[in-house]
Amino acid sequence: MDVKETDQDLWQIGEFSRLTRISIRMLRHYQERSLLQPAWTDPFTGYRFYGGAELMRAMRIRELRDVGLPIDEIAQALTLDDAGVITILEAHGNRLSHEAKKMAQQMAAVRRLVQQIEDPVISQENVIRKTVPAHVRAALRKIIPNYGHEGDLWQEFMPLIGKVGISWGPDTVVGASFYDPDYKETDCDVEIWMTVPEPFTPSAPLQCQTVPEFEAISITVTGSYDSTIGPASDILAAYADRHGLKPAMMYNVYVVGPGSGVSPDEYVTEVCSQILPD
Repeated sequence: MDVKETDQDLWQIGEFSRLTRISIRMLRHYQERSLLQPAWTDPFTGYRFYGGAELMRAMRIRELRDVGLPIDEIAQALTLDDAGVITILEAHGNRLSHEAKKMAQQMAAVRRLVQQIEDPVISQENVIRKTVPAHVRAALRKIIPNYGHEGDLWQEFMPLIGKVGISWGPDTVVGASFYDPDYKETDCDVEIWMTVPEPFTPSAPLQCQTVPEFEAISITVTGSYDSTIGPASDILAAYADRHGLKPAMMYNVYVVGPGSGVSPDEYVTEVCSQILPD
């Protein structure tokens, strides 16, 4: 085939690159990935030539690339009708929304960390060591997908305590204990609980526990759980190491939380660690 014998305009790769705003390197890459083939390649010089059909295909590739669609999905989209392309784009949009939310959370964490470094509001000087007296409590312990699902336990817990006649009093203490020896991203062993004035007959999965006296260290923080629990836990670990203490189970006491009707920035949490006896 001689380029001069065609009835259509053909562009060499450099001209085609300028028309499509796709680099020559990427045009060659798309050819290697079978996304965009030249209309004709001169068998003697190896020069690539592109026509009108390739121009339209290249424009669609660039549009899909510009919205961040992975190359494998671009290849798939090129084989589909408009409805199929829309389905792929909507799925990609959902991924972008999830990533944007994650990025926003990371940016917020960056700002909090900068603030903590510039103006630390908690330190080892805020840690207290105390003896927690023996007490009775109602408890619910389960493996949950991650720590963010603790709220699901509380939704299950509240009807259970109502069934056994437990009411919320002014001296009630509520909290959560974390049984995993190390921090886990998934399948977290968590127990939520509230103190009660006296033992009761439990109804599974609710438990009645008599907790003996134990030693603990704690630090009280104000703010959302995401911004306070981690730094407070780190301070407790550093304090225990500095004073030669043997930390055991971590637990939180929720002084002011979601049930109080305040914003997360106003939550008050006592982050605690049991201390093993010498």
